[in-house]
Amino acid sequence: MWTQHWPLSELRDVDRAARKIIVENGGKHPASLTSLLYLPREKGGRGLRSVEREYKINKIKSLLKLYQNWDQTVEAVREFEEHAMASGHQSLVKEAAKCSEELNITLQLDTLSPVCVTTEGKVVTAARAGNLLKQSQEKQFLEIAKDKKWQGKLFRIRWEDETLSITSCFAWLKGWATCPTYTIVGMYELYEQLLRYLRSSTQRRRRKPPPTAKSYAGYVGR
Repeated sequence: MWTQHWPLSELRDVDRAARKIIVENGGKHPASLTSLLYLPREKGGRGLRSVEREYKINKIKSLLKLYQNWDQTVEAVREFEEHAMASGHQSLVKEAAKCSEELNITLQLDTLSPVCVTTEGKVVTAARAGNLLKQSQEKQFLEIAKDKKWQGKLFRIRWEDETLSITSCFAWLKGWATCPTYTIVGMYELYEQLLRYLRSSTQRRRRKPPPTAKSYAGYVGR
């Protein structure tokens, strides 16, 4: 229920345990990007849902529903939450506002007409807030993956190349719903093998140039 409060540390432990099970059973390489697990399959991810993220999104949705309901009983609950926030106690209003800030969204809680406002100034009604929250969450995971210097480079090229279609690049991952886990892991390993290893490139730069014919002749004449 939306009235239930869960410590975020426990929800993070659940996400961490789920990722550990995936790694131990060969569903993900230990050194692979964690953010790719939570991206949708059409964008190269695995479609896994984060318990912590879903909890925060449900908090925001519950607050929006609380402010657009005409029922008198719900109005009493809304007044109770506002009084709890004003008194400095734990409140749904305070928690949902904090969760929305993490997604770069501002909540305007006008009675019976709450809206969400993005950083670009786009106003979204409460009825369409679910899609906005989902898109904001995916955007954050994309930014995390792009910031990675090594593995992020491979996926960043596909996401930012205008000549490529993201849906076509990962059509096999989205359309093949029953794809075996070891097949997906093998494909990701093939992708990662296309990247240049920093150690090997450094060794190539330090390698001495090949001997010329003149130097080789001088060496033989010794």
